[in-house]
Amino acid sequence: MSERRRSRMLSSPTRFSSIALLIASLGLLRPSFGQEQNLEVLSIEVEGNRTTSAALILSVCGLETGEELNAGAVQDAIKHIYGLGLFSDVQVFADPTSEGVNLIIRVEEYPRVAEIKIDGEKKIKDYIAHKENAQKEYAAHMKQMREEGKVE
Repeated sequence: MSERRRSRMLSSPTRFSSIALLIASLGLLRPSFGQEQNLEVLSIEVEGNRTTSAALILSVCGLETGEELNAGAVQDAIKHIYGLGLFSDVQVFADPTSEGVNLIIRVEEYPRVAEIKIDGEKKIKDYIAHKENAQKEYAAHMKQMREEGKVE
């Protein structure tokens, strides 16, 4: 089984219990070998982003390397990333090591609109051209009528 599959997953911001389970499984809520285990965030990677930059996601999440991992920070990170309004799913995976924990933020972006096509666009352009021609014809007709003295 790969390291990623063995990772613990944190899902949506409303699922605090899964965050607590992850933190408990990492040993942050219980001592390990008679000592409290502090898990430092060693690295943070972003996966799944296509058009949104990883730098934006990392700056918004509030998690930083070198800091101690805690449930509240992870929950806030998920909320902040969702708050961008660009993602349909945000997950945080933790890969514990002997020195700390590597985090993977996996996002799924909403589909982007590539093109907007308005049917009937040619009809609108033709109508506008017709109106412009009609105005020009009317102006020419009125000029001719003035020259002939039929209209003042």
